[in-house]
Amino acid sequence: MRRRYADLAHGQVHYREAGSGRPLLLFHQTASSSSMFERAAPLLADRFRLIAPDTPNFGMSDPLPQKPEMADYARVMAELMTALGIDRAPVAGFHTGAHIALELAASHPERVERAVLVGVLPVKDDAERDEWHRQIVKPWKPDWSGAFLEPNLALLQSYLEPSDHEGMWLELTQRLLAGPDYWHAYEAVLNHDAIGAAKRVTIPTLYVNPTEDMLIPQTKFLHSVTPGAAYAEIPGSADVVMMRPEGFARVVAEFCG
Repeated sequence: MRRRYADLAHGQVHYREAGSGRPLLLFHQTASSSSMFERAAPLLADRFRLIAPDTPNFGMSDPLPQKPEMADYARVMAELMTALGIDRAPVAGFHTGAHIALELAASHPERVERAVLVGVLPVKDDAERDEWHRQIVKPWKPDWSGAFLEPNLALLQSYLEPSDHEGMWLELTQRLLAGPDYWHAYEAVLNHDAIGAAKRVTIPTLYVNPTEDMLIPQTKFLHSVTPGAAYAEIPGSADVVMMRPEGFARVVAEFCG
């Protein structure tokens, strides 16, 4: 994938591009970057012009000037599409990226043809939001002893294959590059009215669950409230795009092709 930059209102957005044909936007999880799609890209590049942006504050993209909400991320992606001369395109997102894709489809339906949403976290009430906040929002600060590396490594070890040393290094470096404020993206997810957005979606939408993912019940619920949505499962967990890209590429190509 080739690396490029787009100058937008808030600053620069870095994105990776590969292939040719119809454009397809790919949105990554937290706290990763567009690099997570490097292994899936060769499986899709013969059918699509892949555009995989780094969400603001992740990878090599500039941060937003304010603490972001999901609407801010969606606005930036719509602005990126305009900058790249893309009027309308299918989108696919994983975890946080799925929320960005969902909000883009709900708030800017004229820009999105189809949406593939892998692993979403709709929050129904404040109690559920507080519990998820306790589980996934874990701020860290760098220190000279390197102790801050331990919780980041422990999190990656909870879902990455032990044999995937390259994937471990790649995801760790992206987490560190995002910095101590990476968790702002998680709060954007938890504050996102995903249920309201799903009910407003008017385009063809496919919800996908990796069979070992932690968000299976939540994804199934959001599928149930989205008019006309389809549902599929693929083998894997939160490392599916990296360790088992064939399943991810297959469902995306079949639904968006």
